[in-house]
Amino acid sequence: MKSFRTFSMPLAASLAAGVMLMLSAVSGPARAIEVTGSFTGWWGQPDQENHGVIVSISQLPSGEKTAVLYWANYDNQGNPSWLFAQGGIQGNTIEADLYQFDDVTFMQPDDPTVNSGEIVGTMQVQFSNCTEGDVAFDTPNVIVGTGGFRIARLTNQPGTNCSGGVSDNTPPTSLPEEFRVQLISTGVISGASGKADFESRPGRTEFSVEVEDLPPGSYSLHVGGIARGSISVIDTANGPEGEIEFRSPPEPGKELLDFDPRGQIIEVLQGATVVLESIAPDNGDIPGSDQGDPPPFGDSEIDVSLVNSGAFPAGSGDAEFEQDSNRVDFDVEIEDVPVGSYALAVGGVERGTIEVVDTVNGTEGELEFRFPAEPGKLPLDFDPRGQLVEVSDASGLVFSVNFPSAGGGGDDDDSGGDDGSGGDDDSGGDDGSGGDDSADPGEIQVSLNNAGVFPAASGDARYRIDDDGDRDFDVEIEDLPVGGYDLVVGGVQRGTIEVVVIDGDNEGKIEFGSPADPDELPLDFDPRGQLIEIFDGATLVFSVNFPS
Repeated sequence: MKSFRTFSMPLAASLAAGVMLMLSAVSGPARAIEVTGSFTGWWGQPDQENHGVIVSISQLPSGEKTAVLYWANYDNQGNPSWLFAQGGIQGNTIEADLYQFDDVTFMQPDDPTVNSGEIVGTMQVQFSNCTEGDVAFDTPNVIVGTGGFRIARLTNQPGTNCSGGVSDNTPPTSLPEEFRVQLISTGVISGASGKADFESRPGRTEFSVEVEDLPPGSYSLHVGGIARGSISVIDTANGPEGEIEFRSPPEPGKELLDFDPRGQIIEVLQGATVVLESIAPDNGDIPGSDQGDPPPFGDSEIDVSLVNSGAFPAGSGDAEFEQDSNRVDFDVEIEDVPVGSYALAVGGVERGTIEVVDTVNGTEGELEFRFPAEPGKLPLDFDPRGQLVEVSDASGLVFSVNFPSAGGGGDDDDSGGDDGSGGDDDSGGDDGSGGDDSADPGEIQVSLNNAGVFPAASGDARYRIDDDGDRDFDVEIEDLPVGGYDLVVGGVQRGTIEVVVIDGDNEGKIEFGSPADPDELPLDFDPRGQLIEIFDGATLVFSVNFPS
């Protein structure tokens, strides 16, 4: 298909961009709406036989939205025919030039010097809501002429939403934003004040303006020089107050937010006179970004078992850290310990209390942290990676683990620095040689989880890649009886750890290398992401889910 030489964006590229934004429709009452990317899709003509319009909404490099329309119709002989349109968007309306293509044969080679498309009229599409609209067209073509028709949405995109509001164009990976600006009195009404609040999350956006100490009555809200609504000020126990709220998608009691207040002038008017005003920032702040030193966003996950100190041998727990492109979570969960309060310390600093309660599955307790902040979770204003995590009750230490500094998912740090992660090859395979040419240098070390057979025993497992790509893996255990202990990785026995007396202490270690040194076994497996177990005969002594 030829591109339109007069277009600021090629038709084919516009369609591709629009399809990527395709969203589903949600019907609702008629209201002022904005044509967003969610209007992309197939729209039928209920009053005509087998006619319809493909609507594609996309964005030009300048940031301006544009619409491309493909109108399927027929000539007087009943042969299928197409007309194409492209144009700008104003509110709920597309204003487009109508094009026709002639004299193009099947699979005709492209010729940049030839443009077979010509403007043959205009087309206007006005949407009533996310599912209905009206089309008007005007062309001197004797067959097409001038007229109009109704359209109704045919296709939906599962898992997405159409509201006709600004949230439709917010990608799910967008970072949350919020701001508050104080509205300044122009001096017309002494003592008047107000504020404007904005909050954006993937899937919803909210904006509200609140005023006080104005005489009771009706006031007009203008944003960007356009009237957006009316604020009714009434007397309250705290004095005269009024508020207007917007939301996308809308909900009862709130107007549809079909405009973006960021970077716009906000004005409250009494008649034609501005009484309060301010300018909103171009962007909001990430919620909670002023709290401590939260971890950066990224793509990584670390999940390790807590090491039981022996205080409650049946107890267990785990700590999980997860980075996404727009949030970071850290959770610590414990179970099968007595009901009560347990202090959580990370890096020697107490971060909160885990309340263990009775449940149908036994005793359980959990503490959750998140950045940006979220209701029901504590703010994650610290970075647990590479820190000692400890859980204690009034009598002392119950669980602990040296939390790894890295996990799976590749580079877990979008700050541009080195977080000491040790990288992750993400190659998706293991050739059995133990080699890993794509891995970054680094180290992962975790403590083994004591199964309670020898409460005083402890151990750790360490995996390392050096600058030359050489790999080492070793497991060390101590404070358990002299003898041989089988090491199992991923369900496969990999060797035996001999515990002997060294300088009065019972210790044992097994080492693997690739390439292997004389005192090492060949590292012909990858321990990352595997369950590591140590047995005394058939009895489990230690285990840990080694980070990926």
